[in-house]
Amino acid sequence: LFTETQDALATSMRAYGQASQEAWQSLLLSQKGFGFSCDPSGVTELDEVELLPEEQLALSKSSTIVGDANNQNLQNLAIPINIRGNLIGVLDASKPVETGNWSGEEINLLETIIEQLEIALDSAQLFDQTQRRAQQERVTSEITARLHETLDPDMVLKTALREFGDRFGFTDVEIRMNPPEKAA
Repeated sequence: LFTETQDALATSMRAYGQASQEAWQSLLLSQKGFGFSCDPSGVTELDEVELLPEEQLALSKSSTIVGDANNQNLQNLAIPINIRGNLIGVLDASKPVETGNWSGEEINLLETIIEQLEIALDSAQLFDQTQRRAQQERVTSEITARLHETLDPDMVLKTALREFGDRFGFTDVEIRMNPPEKAA
């Protein structure tokens, strides 16, 4: 019984992981930007996805990478953002070389904050998914209620067509009935 329960739990977790991955892929594809950048002038949206070498390495190894000093005398630290097994991004932090190497304490602190970011992002994505599902249920319920307002099949079909056009913005909607076969 214990083994069966563990197997069922593992199957459930795999299914949830796949659903989570699909939800993240959908969300990421719907985003207009590729992330955000913060510097002394403020936060700006990134409009291109050009990963730095340490960012690529952090994503490919799914681990924190400390980069070498670059030509701007900055040392970069890249930490992957991983939600339920889905690598969804990477934090890249830079600090001046003259302040010293990244300390273990700094790295641990940033990794802990990234873990909290992952939890917050997962919660936000789940909330968004729940809101979308609730909206779909509302639309389905409203259309269904409209369809049940009459028992006349022609009116039911006309109402369905109007609802499809109005709710989903379709320009042309048709329902064609399958004619019965003629007796030979």
